[in-house]
Amino acid sequence: MTISKFGDITVRDLGSDGATLEFPKNAEWADDLKVSFPKVRWAPTTRVWGIPGKLGYKRACQWAERIASGNGVVDRQKLIDSAAFDGLVSKYVRLGTAQSIVRTAYDEEIVAICRKLGGAFDRDEKIWVIPGANLAALIQATPGIDRLAAAASARDSARKAARKAEAQAIEAAARQEQDEHLARVRAHRYVVLASKAPVVGATVRLYGNPVTVESLGKLFRADDELSSRGGPIGAEGEWVRYAYYRDATAAEMAVLEATETKRAEAARIARAQAEAIHTVAASADAPELGHAPEGEVIWRDDRHAVTGYRRWVVLTADGWLWHITYDGSDGAMWGDYNCGYNSQGTRVPARDDLVAAIRGQA
Repeated sequence: MTISKFGDITVRDLGSDGATLEFPKNAEWADDLKVSFPKVRWAPTTRVWGIPGKLGYKRACQWAERIASGNGVVDRQKLIDSAAFDGLVSKYVRLGTAQSIVRTAYDEEIVAICRKLGGAFDRDEKIWVIPGANLAALIQATPGIDRLAAAASARDSARKAARKAEAQAIEAAARQEQDEHLARVRAHRYVVLASKAPVVGATVRLYGNPVTVESLGKLFRADDELSSRGGPIGAEGEWVRYAYYRDATAAEMAVLEATETKRAEAARIARAQAEAIHTVAASADAPELGHAPEGEVIWRDDRHAVTGYRRWVVLTADGWLWHITYDGSDGAMWGDYNCGYNSQGTRVPARDDLVAAIRGQA
């Protein structure tokens, strides 16, 4: 760390972080420092002044050397009262005997003037530093700088306002697009019981219209108001989720319709089978055989076999359809019946339509 002394003023080089200035309490020096370095900051803990920027150390040394030599900032009021200054006061130019500062919005003509006056641009502070030797010329140029700076400031403000308006318009458009997207998403969803949720990619009918499920939402508990908002009735307290969908394509609709046709045909066959089996089971013709009739078993129901309850239909060689019930379940009336132990049977003549229906072929 480089440390330089200028009388009672100590300057420390902080490299790219700038520099610090330390001197005894002096209101005039402090005021001069604030004028010369608009971004200077006082650190009450370490009791030093901090000057940011890569040129901070160099400029701080120049300031300390000027103050230590007794050449303070120019007396502005004296300049204002002088004929040379002609009463002009500039908010864009800070005058000093060692160096002056020009701070304005960017303008090519101002840049040309500052360069002509031997100025150097400080990129960290965003200012032009004019050497004190050209103070008189700078005073003469100040009215023109003021005029150009005011116009540049107006242009800069207009550009900033335009950029702000553009950014706000883009943000508003993005919000509107997001809101419209959410509205579209919410318009294309419905609540289903989690246990009956369709698989993603499935094509189903929603209020009669074919739709394809694209995704499933998170699980949540249905409240007592869900059914009034289009949710399933009686689902209060159950786990439900949203199914998000889109309109089905022509190909998806064709697959759905083929599946529905197949299911409808399967349901029709199942109904015809159930009706044919009932026709045999409901017959009053139950002759005593003493054993289960022999023949081809064309239908069997063993769903409850583990409990001792079974049913089946037999097609005998002599042209009869028998419905046999074996009931050996707990609580049943065990004993010998017309078709043997725990077995009861009824029969009807074996018609082709009944046989085909019971086989699941009708």
